Amino acid sequence: MGVNKLTEHFSRLQFSDFLEMSSKDYYSTEDTISNQVNEEIDSDKLLKYLIANVNDEFLQDSAAKLLIYNVSAGFSQSNPPLLLKYRNKRYLIRFCSESVDGDPSPIHGFFKQYQIISTLYNKTSIPVPKIYHYCSNQLVLGKVFYLMQFLVGRIFLNRAVHLPNLKNNTDRSQIYAAVSKLMARLHGIDIDKVGLRKYLKSATNNYWKSPKQWTIKEMLKQFNTCLHHKRNKQILAGFEDKLDEYIYFMNNYQFIAEKEENLTIIHGDIHFENIIFSATKNEIIALVDWETCTIGNPLFDITYFNHRWQWKYNMKEMSFPITSIPLNWSGFIHAKKPLNKYYGIPTEHQFIKHYVSNLDLHSVRKYNIITNINNHYNYYASLQIYRLLSIFYKLHQNKQKQFEKLLKKFPLVVIEYFTINGLYVLNRPRFEIYKAKL
Repeated sequence: MGVNKLTEHFSRLQFSDFLEMSSKDYYSTEDTISNQVNEEIDSDKLLKYLIANVNDEFLQDSAAKLLIYNVSAGFSQSNPPLLLKYRNKRYLIRFCSESVDGDPSPIHGFFKQYQIISTLYNKTSIPVPKIYHYCSNQLVLGKVFYLMQFLVGRIFLNRAVHLPNLKNNTDRSQIYAAVSKLMARLHGIDIDKVGLRKYLKSATNNYWKSPKQWTIKEMLKQFNTCLHHKRNKQILAGFEDKLDEYIYFMNNYQFIAEKEENLTIIHGDIHFENIIFSATKNEIIALVDWETCTIGNPLFDITYFNHRWQWKYNMKEMSFPITSIPLNWSGFIHAKKPLNKYYGIPTEHQFIKHYVSNLDLHSVRKYNIITNINNHYNYYASLQIYRLLSIFYKLHQNKQKQFEKLLKKFPLVVIEYFTINGLYVLNRPRFEIYKAKL
Protein backbone atom coordinates (compact mmCIF):
# COMPACT_ATOMS: atom_id res chain seq x y z
CA MET A 1 0.00 0.00 0.00
CA GLY A 2 1.67 3.21 -1.18
CA VAL A 3 1.75 6.54 0.59
CA ASN A 4 -0.99 7.97 -1.67
CA LYS A 5 -3.28 5.09 -0.78
CA LEU A 6 -2.49 5.55 2.91
CA THR A 7 -3.36 9.23 2.65
CA GLU A 8 -6.68 8.35 1.02
CA HIS A 9 -7.41 5.68 3.63
CA PHE A 10 -6.69 7.72 6.73
CA SER A 11 -8.26 10.96 5.54
CA ARG A 12 -11.53 9.10 6.06
CA LEU A 13 -10.85 9.03 9.78
CA GLN A 14 -11.15 12.79 10.11
CA PHE A 15 -14.84 12.88 10.93
CA SER A 16 -14.44 10.23 13.62
CA ASP A 17 -11.52 12.18 15.05
CA PHE A 18 -13.65 15.32 15.03
CA LEU A 19 -16.34 13.60 17.09
CA GLU A 20 -13.95 11.73 19.37
CA MET A 21 -14.51 14.07 22.28
CA SER A 22 -18.27 13.94 21.77
CA SER A 23 -20.56 11.57 23.64
CA LYS A 24 -22.33 10.69 20.38
CA ASP A 25 -21.56 7.28 18.87
CA TYR A 26 -23.23 7.87 15.50
CA TYR A 27 -24.03 10.68 13.14
CA SER A 28 -26.69 11.29 10.53
CA THR A 29 -25.76 11.53 6.87
CA GLU A 30 -27.43 14.94 7.12
CA ASP A 31 -24.52 16.02 9.36
CA THR A 32 -22.07 15.60 6.49
CA ILE A 33 -23.60 18.39 4.42
CA SER A 34 -21.96 21.78 4.56
CA ASN A 35 -23.98 24.99 4.36
CA GLN A 36 -21.29 26.26 2.03
CA VAL A 37 -22.47 26.53 -1.57
CA ASN A 38 -19.89 25.44 -4.12
CA GLU A 39 -19.25 28.44 -6.34
CA GLU A 40 -16.48 26.92 -8.46
CA ILE A 41 -18.82 24.81 -10.59
CA ASP A 42 -21.14 26.39 -13.15
CA SER A 43 -24.50 25.09 -11.90
CA ASP A 44 -26.37 26.14 -15.05
CA LYS A 45 -23.96 24.25 -17.28
CA LEU A 46 -24.14 21.15 -15.07
CA LEU A 47 -27.95 21.28 -14.94
CA LYS A 48 -28.09 21.50 -18.74
CA TYR A 49 -25.93 18.37 -18.94
CA LEU A 50 -28.06 16.49 -16.37
CA ILE A 51 -31.34 17.40 -18.09
CA ALA A 52 -29.92 16.05 -21.35
CA ASN A 53 -28.46 12.84 -19.88
CA VAL A 54 -30.50 12.01 -16.76
CA ASN A 55 -33.89 13.22 -17.92
CA ASP A 56 -35.88 10.76 -15.80
CA GLU A 57 -34.60 12.58 -12.69
CA PHE A 58 -33.77 16.06 -13.98
CA LEU A 59 -36.82 17.42 -15.80
CA GLN A 60 -36.78 20.78 -17.51
CA ASP A 61 -38.21 23.32 -15.06
CA SER A 62 -37.56 27.01 -15.60
CA ALA A 63 -38.52 27.77 -11.99
CA ALA A 64 -36.11 25.22 -10.46
CA LYS A 65 -32.46 25.89 -9.73
CA LEU A 66 -29.66 23.42 -9.20
CA LEU A 67 -27.84 24.05 -5.90
CA ILE A 68 -24.41 22.53 -5.31
CA TYR A 69 -22.99 22.08 -1.81
CA ASN A 70 -19.68 20.82 -0.50
CA VAL A 71 -19.75 17.72 1.69
CA SER A 72 -17.82 18.66 4.81
CA ALA A 73 -17.22 15.34 6.57
CA GLY A 74 -17.76 11.60 6.55
CA PHE A 75 -15.94 11.09 3.25
CA SER A 76 -12.35 11.24 2.08
CA GLN A 77 -11.36 14.89 2.23
CA SER A 78 -8.72 14.38 -0.46
CA ASN A 79 -11.50 13.62 -2.94
CA PRO A 80 -14.80 14.79 -1.39
CA PRO A 81 -18.14 14.37 -3.16
CA LEU A 82 -20.65 17.09 -3.93
CA LEU A 83 -24.29 17.30 -2.87
CA LEU A 84 -26.84 18.46 -5.45
CA LYS A 85 -30.31 19.82 -4.65
CA TYR A 86 -32.92 20.04 -7.37
CA ARG A 87 -36.73 20.11 -7.13
CA ASN A 88 -36.75 18.96 -3.49
CA LYS A 89 -34.51 15.98 -4.20
CA ARG A 90 -30.87 15.44 -3.26
CA TYR A 91 -28.07 13.58 -5.00
CA LEU A 92 -24.38 12.88 -4.48
CA ILE A 93 -21.66 13.19 -7.09
CA ARG A 94 -18.68 10.92 -6.44
CA PHE A 95 -15.45 11.68 -8.29
CA CYS A 96 -12.74 9.37 -9.55
CA SER A 97 -9.34 9.82 -7.89
CA GLU A 98 -6.83 11.66 -10.03
CA SER A 99 -4.43 9.63 -12.14
CA VAL A 100 -0.71 9.87 -11.37
CA ASP A 101 1.64 10.12 -14.36
CA GLY A 102 -1.14 9.13 -16.74
CA ASP A 103 -1.88 5.86 -14.95
CA PRO A 104 -5.31 4.69 -16.23
CA SER A 105 -6.00 2.32 -13.30
CA PRO A 106 -7.94 4.86 -11.12
CA ILE A 107 -10.47 5.45 -13.91
CA HIS A 108 -10.58 1.73 -14.71
CA GLY A 109 -11.20 0.89 -11.05
CA PHE A 110 -13.79 3.65 -10.67
CA PHE A 111 -15.75 2.31 -13.65
CA LYS A 112 -15.62 -1.17 -12.10
CA GLN A 113 -17.06 0.23 -8.85
CA TYR A 114 -19.90 1.75 -10.84
CA GLN A 115 -20.58 -1.57 -12.58
CA ILE A 116 -20.44 -3.58 -9.34
CA ILE A 117 -22.77 -1.23 -7.44
CA SER A 118 -25.21 -1.02 -10.36
CA THR A 119 -25.31 -4.80 -10.73
CA LEU A 120 -25.88 -5.29 -7.01
CA TYR A 121 -28.67 -2.70 -7.05
CA ASN A 122 -30.45 -4.16 -10.11
CA LYS A 123 -29.92 -7.89 -9.65
CA THR A 124 -29.54 -8.64 -5.92
CA SER A 125 -31.10 -7.77 -2.57
CA ILE A 126 -27.87 -6.21 -1.25
CA PRO A 127 -28.69 -2.65 -0.12
CA VAL A 128 -26.59 -0.14 -2.08
CA PRO A 129 -27.31 3.41 -3.27
CA LYS A 130 -28.84 3.76 -6.70
CA ILE A 131 -26.50 5.16 -9.34
CA TYR A 132 -28.32 7.29 -11.89
CA HIS A 133 -25.52 8.15 -14.30
CA TYR A 134 -21.84 7.54 -15.08
CA CYS A 135 -19.95 10.34 -16.85
CA SER A 136 -16.60 9.56 -18.48
CA ASN A 137 -16.37 12.99 -20.12
CA GLN A 138 -13.88 14.94 -18.00
CA LEU A 139 -14.83 18.19 -19.75
CA VAL A 140 -18.10 18.30 -17.77
CA LEU A 141 -16.64 18.63 -14.24
CA GLY A 142 -12.91 18.14 -14.73
CA LYS A 143 -13.02 14.52 -13.50
CA VAL A 144 -14.83 11.29 -14.25
CA PHE A 145 -17.83 11.00 -11.90
CA TYR A 146 -21.07 9.23 -11.21
CA LEU A 147 -24.35 10.61 -9.88
CA MET A 148 -25.89 8.60 -7.07
CA GLN A 149 -28.73 8.58 -4.58
CA PHE A 150 -28.34 10.52 -1.33
CA LEU A 151 -29.58 8.42 1.58
CA VAL A 152 -30.74 9.77 4.93
CA GLY A 153 -29.67 7.48 7.74
CA ARG A 154 -27.32 6.79 10.64
CA ILE A 155 -23.64 5.87 10.49
CA PHE A 156 -22.16 4.40 13.67
CA LEU A 157 -18.60 5.28 14.55
CA ASN A 158 -15.83 2.70 14.78
CA ARG A 159 -14.64 4.29 18.01
CA ALA A 160 -17.89 3.33 19.82
CA VAL A 161 -18.61 -0.19 18.63
CA HIS A 162 -20.38 -1.03 21.90
CA LEU A 163 -23.06 1.52 20.81
CA PRO A 164 -23.52 3.10 24.26
CA ASN A 165 -25.99 5.76 23.11
CA LEU A 166 -28.63 3.38 21.80
CA LYS A 167 -31.70 3.05 23.99
CA ASN A 168 -31.54 -0.60 24.96
CA ASN A 169 -29.89 -3.97 24.48
CA THR A 170 -32.45 -5.01 21.87
CA ASP A 171 -31.39 -2.13 19.60
CA ARG A 172 -27.71 -3.02 19.91
CA SER A 173 -28.38 -6.71 19.32
CA GLN A 174 -30.42 -5.88 16.20
CA ILE A 175 -27.65 -3.68 14.80
CA TYR A 176 -25.09 -6.50 15.01
CA ALA A 177 -27.59 -9.06 13.72
CA ALA A 178 -28.20 -6.84 10.69
CA VAL A 179 -24.47 -6.74 9.90
CA SER A 180 -23.98 -10.52 10.13
CA LYS A 181 -27.07 -11.08 7.99
CA LEU A 182 -25.84 -8.60 5.37
CA MET A 183 -22.49 -10.40 5.11
CA ALA A 184 -24.22 -13.77 4.76
CA ARG A 185 -26.41 -12.40 1.94
CA LEU A 186 -23.40 -10.88 0.19
CA HIS A 187 -21.31 -14.07 0.37
CA GLY A 188 -24.27 -16.10 -0.85
CA ILE A 189 -24.50 -14.27 -4.18
CA ASP A 190 -24.03 -16.44 -7.28
CA ILE A 191 -21.60 -14.11 -9.06
CA ASP A 192 -21.99 -15.94 -12.38
CA LYS A 193 -25.79 -15.84 -12.27
CA VAL A 194 -25.93 -12.08 -11.69
CA GLY A 195 -23.03 -11.36 -14.05
CA LEU A 196 -20.52 -10.02 -11.53
CA ARG A 197 -17.53 -12.26 -12.23
CA LYS A 198 -16.36 -10.26 -15.28
CA TYR A 199 -16.15 -7.11 -13.13
CA LEU A 200 -14.61 -8.74 -10.07
CA LYS A 201 -11.88 -10.50 -12.06
CA SER A 202 -10.28 -7.18 -12.89
CA ALA A 203 -11.16 -5.41 -9.65
CA THR A 204 -8.48 -3.11 -8.28
CA ASN A 205 -6.64 -3.62 -5.00
CA ASN A 206 -6.09 -7.35 -5.37
CA TYR A 207 -3.88 -7.27 -2.27
CA TRP A 208 -7.14 -8.09 -0.46
CA LYS A 209 -7.20 -11.36 -2.35
CA SER A 210 -3.49 -12.16 -2.01
CA PRO A 211 -2.34 -10.59 1.26
CA LYS A 212 0.76 -12.78 1.60
CA GLN A 213 2.57 -10.65 -0.99
CA TRP A 214 2.57 -7.60 1.26
CA THR A 215 1.83 -8.88 4.77
CA ILE A 216 4.39 -11.62 5.43
CA LYS A 217 7.40 -9.29 5.24
CA GLU A 218 5.91 -6.71 7.59
CA MET A 219 4.60 -9.42 9.88
CA LEU A 220 8.08 -10.88 10.35
CA LYS A 221 9.44 -7.39 11.00
CA GLN A 222 6.96 -7.03 13.84
CA PHE A 223 7.94 -10.40 15.31
CA ASN A 224 11.59 -9.39 15.15
CA THR A 225 10.91 -6.02 16.81
CA CYS A 226 8.90 -7.69 19.53
CA LEU A 227 11.53 -10.35 20.26
CA HIS A 228 14.16 -7.68 20.90
CA HIS A 229 12.28 -6.34 23.93
CA LYS A 230 13.14 -8.12 27.17
CA ARG A 231 9.66 -7.78 28.63
CA ASN A 232 8.20 -9.73 25.71
CA LYS A 233 10.51 -12.75 25.75
CA GLN A 234 8.49 -14.62 28.36
CA ILE A 235 5.22 -13.81 26.62
CA LEU A 236 6.52 -15.06 23.28
CA ALA A 237 8.03 -18.24 24.69
CA GLY A 238 6.33 -21.34 23.36
CA PHE A 239 4.95 -19.72 20.22
CA GLU A 240 7.64 -21.09 17.89
CA ASP A 241 5.59 -24.01 16.57
CA LYS A 242 2.54 -21.83 16.06
CA LEU A 243 4.60 -19.21 14.21
CA ASP A 244 5.99 -21.86 11.89
CA GLU A 245 2.45 -23.10 11.26
CA TYR A 246 1.24 -19.56 10.53
CA ILE A 247 4.12 -18.80 8.15
CA TYR A 248 3.40 -22.08 6.35
CA PHE A 249 -0.23 -21.01 6.01
CA MET A 250 0.78 -17.61 4.59
CA ASN A 251 3.29 -19.09 2.14
CA ASN A 252 0.69 -21.56 0.91
CA TYR A 253 -2.20 -19.11 1.15
CA GLN A 254 -3.51 -19.43 -2.40
CA PHE A 255 -3.47 -23.23 -2.26
CA ILE A 256 -5.15 -23.48 1.16
CA ALA A 257 -7.55 -20.56 1.43
CA GLU A 258 -8.13 -19.66 -2.20
CA LYS A 259 -9.50 -22.96 -3.35
CA GLU A 260 -12.38 -22.29 -5.71
CA GLU A 261 -14.93 -23.77 -3.30
CA ASN A 262 -13.90 -21.20 -0.65
CA LEU A 263 -14.25 -18.10 -2.83
CA THR A 264 -17.13 -15.63 -2.92
CA ILE A 265 -17.63 -11.96 -3.66
CA ILE A 266 -16.10 -9.98 -0.78
CA HIS A 267 -16.52 -6.29 -0.01
CA GLY A 268 -13.06 -5.99 1.56
CA ASP A 269 -13.78 -3.08 3.92
CA ILE A 270 -16.88 -3.83 5.99
CA HIS A 271 -16.97 -1.72 9.14
CA PHE A 272 -19.57 0.52 10.77
CA GLU A 273 -18.51 3.70 8.97
CA ASN A 274 -19.20 2.04 5.60
CA ILE A 275 -22.73 1.00 6.60
CA ILE A 276 -25.76 3.30 6.55
CA PHE A 277 -28.62 2.32 8.87
CA SER A 278 -32.18 3.58 8.63
CA ALA A 279 -32.80 6.76 10.62
CA THR A 280 -35.75 5.14 12.42
CA LYS A 281 -35.19 1.36 12.31
CA ASN A 282 -32.27 -0.95 13.06
CA GLU A 283 -32.05 -1.96 9.43
CA ILE A 284 -29.27 -1.46 6.90
CA ILE A 285 -30.21 0.73 3.94
CA ALA A 286 -26.80 0.78 2.23
CA LEU A 287 -23.33 -0.76 2.24
CA VAL A 288 -20.99 1.77 0.64
CA ASP A 289 -17.36 2.18 -0.52
CA TRP A 290 -16.88 -0.79 -2.88
CA GLU A 291 -13.34 0.14 -3.91
CA THR A 292 -11.82 -3.07 -2.52
CA CYS A 293 -14.55 -5.44 -3.74
CA THR A 294 -13.16 -8.56 -5.40
CA ILE A 295 -13.36 -12.36 -5.40
CA GLY A 296 -11.83 -13.80 -2.24
CA ASN A 297 -12.29 -15.81 0.91
CA PRO A 298 -15.37 -14.64 2.91
CA LEU A 299 -13.30 -14.95 6.09
CA PHE A 300 -11.59 -11.73 5.07
CA ASP A 301 -14.85 -9.79 5.45
CA ILE A 302 -15.87 -11.65 8.62
CA THR A 303 -12.59 -11.26 10.49
CA TYR A 304 -12.09 -7.68 9.33
CA PHE A 305 -15.37 -6.66 10.93
CA ASN A 306 -14.75 -8.98 13.90
CA HIS A 307 -11.27 -7.71 14.75
CA ARG A 308 -12.95 -5.50 17.38
CA TRP A 309 -13.38 -8.69 19.47
CA GLN A 310 -9.66 -9.49 19.39
CA TRP A 311 -8.26 -6.67 21.51
CA LYS A 312 -9.25 -8.13 24.88
CA TYR A 313 -6.47 -10.72 24.81
CA ASN A 314 -3.50 -10.46 27.15
CA MET A 315 -4.31 -7.02 28.56
CA LYS A 316 -2.91 -7.97 32.00
CA GLU A 317 0.61 -8.41 30.58
CA MET A 318 0.64 -4.98 28.93
CA SER A 319 3.14 -2.48 30.35
CA PHE A 320 1.23 0.60 29.19
CA PRO A 321 -2.21 1.98 30.15
CA ILE A 322 -5.36 0.98 28.31
CA THR A 323 -5.85 4.63 27.34
CA SER A 324 -2.85 4.26 25.01
CA ILE A 325 -5.05 2.28 22.62
CA PRO A 326 -6.81 4.77 20.31
CA LEU A 327 -10.60 4.72 20.41
CA ASN A 328 -10.98 4.31 16.63
CA TRP A 329 -9.12 1.00 16.59
CA SER A 330 -9.55 -0.40 20.08
CA GLY A 331 -12.62 -2.56 19.56
CA PHE A 332 -14.29 -3.40 22.87
CA ILE A 333 -11.34 -2.61 25.16
CA HIS A 334 -12.99 0.58 26.43
CA ALA A 335 -16.31 -1.10 27.26
CA LYS A 336 -16.32 -1.26 31.05
CA LYS A 337 -18.90 -4.07 31.43
CA PRO A 338 -19.48 -7.51 29.87
CA LEU A 339 -20.76 -6.93 26.33
CA ASN A 340 -23.53 -9.48 26.09
CA LYS A 341 -25.01 -9.03 29.56
CA TYR A 342 -24.88 -5.24 29.81
CA TYR A 343 -24.94 -4.09 26.18
CA GLY A 344 -26.77 -6.87 24.34
CA ILE A 345 -23.87 -7.22 21.92
CA PRO A 346 -23.22 -10.79 20.75
CA THR A 347 -20.02 -12.66 21.51
CA GLU A 348 -17.72 -13.48 18.62
CA HIS A 349 -19.14 -17.04 18.45
CA GLN A 350 -22.73 -15.76 18.55
CA PHE A 351 -22.05 -13.29 15.74
CA ILE A 352 -20.62 -15.98 13.47
CA LYS A 353 -23.35 -18.49 14.30
CA HIS A 354 -25.90 -15.86 13.29
CA TYR A 355 -23.95 -15.32 10.07
CA VAL A 356 -23.97 -19.06 9.29
CA SER A 357 -27.69 -19.35 10.08
CA ASN A 358 -28.40 -16.69 7.45
CA LEU A 359 -26.40 -18.34 4.65
CA ASP A 360 -28.95 -19.09 1.95
CA LEU A 361 -26.90 -21.65 0.08
CA HIS A 362 -27.27 -25.22 -1.09
CA SER A 363 -25.81 -27.78 1.32
CA VAL A 364 -22.40 -28.29 -0.33
CA ARG A 365 -21.68 -24.56 -0.54
CA LYS A 366 -22.74 -23.98 3.06
CA TYR A 367 -20.65 -26.94 4.16
CA ASN A 368 -17.58 -25.41 2.48
CA ILE A 369 -18.02 -22.06 4.26
CA ILE A 370 -18.52 -23.69 7.67
CA THR A 371 -15.47 -25.92 7.14
CA ASN A 372 -13.51 -22.85 6.03
CA ILE A 373 -14.45 -21.04 9.28
CA ASN A 374 -13.58 -24.06 11.42
CA ASN A 375 -10.16 -24.54 9.80
CA HIS A 376 -8.94 -21.02 9.04
CA TYR A 377 -10.72 -18.50 11.27
CA ASN A 378 -7.84 -17.91 13.71
CA TYR A 379 -5.39 -17.44 10.86
CA TYR A 380 -7.54 -14.76 9.30
CA ALA A 381 -8.29 -13.10 12.65
CA SER A 382 -4.56 -12.69 13.32
CA LEU A 383 -3.97 -11.70 9.69
CA GLN A 384 -6.26 -8.70 10.16
CA ILE A 385 -4.18 -7.59 13.15
CA TYR A 386 -0.95 -7.87 11.15
CA ARG A 387 -2.53 -6.10 8.19
CA LEU A 388 -3.19 -3.10 10.45
CA LEU A 389 0.31 -3.49 11.87
CA SER A 390 1.91 -3.27 8.44
CA ILE A 391 -0.02 -0.08 7.69
CA PHE A 392 1.03 1.64 10.93
CA TYR A 393 4.59 0.38 10.61
CA LYS A 394 4.78 2.07 7.19
CA LEU A 395 3.34 5.24 8.67
CA HIS A 396 6.17 5.30 11.20
CA GLN A 397 8.67 4.69 8.43
CA ASN A 398 7.32 7.47 6.22
CA LYS A 399 6.78 9.99 9.04
CA GLN A 400 5.06 12.37 6.68
CA LYS A 401 3.47 15.54 7.96
CA GLN A 402 -0.12 14.54 7.15
CA PHE A 403 0.25 11.54 9.50
CA GLU A 404 1.68 13.38 12.52
CA LYS A 405 -1.61 13.35 14.46
CA LEU A 406 -2.13 9.66 13.76
CA LEU A 407 1.43 8.70 14.71
CA LYS A 408 0.97 10.33 18.12
CA LYS A 409 -2.02 8.04 18.62
CA PHE A 410 -0.02 4.98 17.59
CA PRO A 411 3.35 4.99 19.39
CA LEU A 412 5.57 1.99 18.76
CA VAL A 413 4.58 0.50 22.13
CA VAL A 414 1.00 0.13 20.84
CA ILE A 415 2.32 -1.56 17.72
CA GLU A 416 4.14 -4.02 19.97
CA TYR A 417 0.85 -4.74 21.72
CA PHE A 418 -0.79 -5.47 18.37
CA THR A 419 2.01 -7.91 17.59
CA ILE A 420 1.61 -9.83 20.84
CA ASN A 421 -2.16 -9.76 20.59
CA GLY A 422 -1.99 -11.31 17.12
CA LEU A 423 0.02 -14.19 18.56
CA TYR A 424 -2.53 -14.83 21.29
CA VAL A 425 -5.37 -14.87 18.76
CA LEU A 426 -3.37 -17.29 16.63
CA ASN A 427 -2.66 -19.52 19.62
CA ARG A 428 -6.19 -19.74 21.04
CA PRO A 429 -8.26 -22.95 20.70
CA ARG A 430 -9.53 -23.86 17.26
CA PHE A 431 -12.50 -21.70 16.38
CA GLU A 432 -15.13 -24.34 15.66
CA ILE A 433 -18.68 -23.09 15.18
CA TYR A 434 -20.26 -26.51 14.96
CA LYS A 435 -19.65 -29.62 12.95
CA ALA A 436 -20.40 -29.05 9.30
CA LYS A 437 -22.71 -31.65 7.82
CA LEU A 438 -23.61 -32.34 4.21
